[in-house]
Order: sequence, then structure tokens, then C-alpha cells
Amino acid sequence: MASKMTGGRTSPSMRRNRSLPRTKRVHSKGREYLYFKTARVNAQGKPVYVKLPALNDPSFGATYAALMAGVNRKPKTYLTVTEFIKLYKASPQFAKRAPATQKHYSIYLQAFQGELPTAPAAEVERADVAKLVDKRSDTPGAANALIRTIGALYKWGRSRGHVKNAPSVDIDPYELGEHEPWPDHVMAAALECDDELVRLATSLLYYTGQRIGDVCALRWSDMRGDWIELTQQKTDHDLRIPIHDTLKALLRDTPKRGLTILAADDGSRLKTLWLRKRLQKWVKENHGVDVVPHGLRKNAVNALLECGGSTGEVSSITGQSLQIVEHYAKGRNRSKMAESVMLKWSNKTGPGKLGENQ
Repeated sequence: MASKMTGGRTSPSMRRNRSLPRTKRVHSKGREYLYFKTARVNAQGKPVYVKLPALNDPSFGATYAALMAGVNRKPKTYLTVTEFIKLYKASPQFAKRAPATQKHYSIYLQAFQGELPTAPAAEVERADVAKLVDKRSDTPGAANALIRTIGALYKWGRSRGHVKNAPSVDIDPYELGEHEPWPDHVMAAALECDDELVRLATSLLYYTGQRIGDVCALRWSDMRGDWIELTQQKTDHDLRIPIHDTLKALLRDTPKRGLTILAADDGSRLKTLWLRKRLQKWVKENHGVDVVPHGLRKNAVNALLECGGSTGEVSSITGQSLQIVEHYAKGRNRSKMAESVMLKWSNKTGPGKLGENQ
């Protein structure tokens, strides 16, 4: 029966589609090529086409028949990236991670899922991940976090037999600048400034040596006499830190607005990102330099070492490994350390060597 839409005639494309289902013709440079639409999709969820031999090629019939047979077979089910991530987040291994790590991973798992939601997880390639990472080149920290998160996802997936590929392996992370300690004059000014919030936040960061997230989470109930007791969000380490006399005096004079020590006027807990920007803005406007709150962690490490503290003693306060304490302490003042340790030696009663029990 003739098509009404074509005025009684059937178009060449319609005749072609009826005679050779799942094919399309592509014209290029005066030549015509025939492609077959397979049942597979690529990492972006688009159908995969296979080039067919020319119609007059003796192998055309067998090739086309084999491809059609593959389409007509019951399609093989595969695990999509979305389903893969859902399984991982429901796993005991994910549940064992610290709450802060779970939150961090969830952000980048969502980003990965948003880019390749229907892609077969087992067919994601290094090039796919590299493309996602390079799109974040202006934020190298986020790009590196994406590499680590996808790596953790696929490492778990391989251990469970869900996948065999490792698409984040051999993707070089972006180089990040070191979080430098605050200049001494800037830190001193912040510790004594008239801005109540800046003074309190800087003091908590410096005199505890903790990350900004842990400082924002500190509650008044975490103050136990002369000690601060907390569980680090990133490492899940339990710490019991003696309260520095200067910090103790400041806390005594600080009004309690809410459950947390750092609180807004309405008593709500301050957001980590907001406080980070607030401190950076104050330093930039008053001293013209760029800093990050994490730099105060290095200030604390250096101060403790310069006072004569051992690597182990510093680690017990900051919760860092001995290796990280040494790494953070690259900028310590060795003259101050020598003076401090010599003072300890001079104060010993009677002859003896450093390290002897007193």
C-alpha cells in the first residue's frame, strides 16, 4: 500500500529501512557507507554502530546475518554506574568509613554518576575518567578527590567480582600547593584582634592543632575540666587534649550561644566552608596575604616542637601520624628548638644525658 505521506510514493530511505533493518547510510567524500546499529551502548549511553562491508562485497550477507543474530539474542544484562554506586554505598565496607569520609565520597560518587549514569560499570575506561578529571582542572583538589573516590569504588567492585576494570589507575593527580603556616605576625594579630569570631576560631584552630571541620563541631560539652575530648571526623581517632591556658581564658569569657563553641547569633553551628571563607577574608583585608585555615595546623605543630615537644607528644595532640608531624614541621625554627632542649638539659639536677629518666 502506498504511503499517504509521500503522495503515493515510498521514499528511498523507507525502502532501505524495510529491506535492511538497523542500518544507516553515511555519505562522505562522494562515497556511501553502511553502518549497523548494535544492541550495545558506549560509556556515554549512546548506541554503538559497526561498519558493514559494501553491499556488493561477498562477505556482506554473512556479516549482516551475524550482527542481526546478536541483536535478536536475549540481551545480556549489565551493571550500570548508577547501580554500581548504589551497591557500594549500601556495603558494609562503605559503612565502616568515618562519617566525614562517607560524606566526602558521596559528593564525588554523585558527580561520577551524573556524568555516566547508564554506562556499563565494567566498560568504563581510563579515557572516560580522565575526561571527567580534566573537566575539573581549575579545581585540582576536587579533580584529585574524584580520582581517589572512583579508585575506591572500583577497588571494592573488583574485590566483590562486580567488575574487573580499574579506570582510575595511572591517571596522574594534579599537583597541589602546600598549605603554608600563617606568617607569625598575621597569626599574632588574629589571636588578639577585636573581631570576636576571628579571634575565637583562630585560637581554637591554633591551640588544639585540629582541622577546621573538627573545630566547627566542638561542643561546650566536649570541655571536660582542663581537657578537650573529641573524635576526629576524618580519622575517627579519639583525642584528649589539654586546654592551653590562653584558650582556657578565652573560652571562659566567651558567651554560649548554642551547643557548639563556634555558633551563629541564632545558636546554630557554623558551616565549615563559611568559616573558612570568613577567616580568609579577614586576613586578606587586614594583612593582604592569602592563607588557608589548615595552615594553623602547621603553626601548632611547629610551636609544639619548638617548645621542646617530641614528635610523639605532638602526635598525641594533633592526632597525626609521626611521619605527617615531621612533614608538617619542615618550617620549624631549629634555633628555638635548640634553645628549648638546652634549657631542659640545663635544668636537670646532677650529671646526666638527655633522655634519662628524671
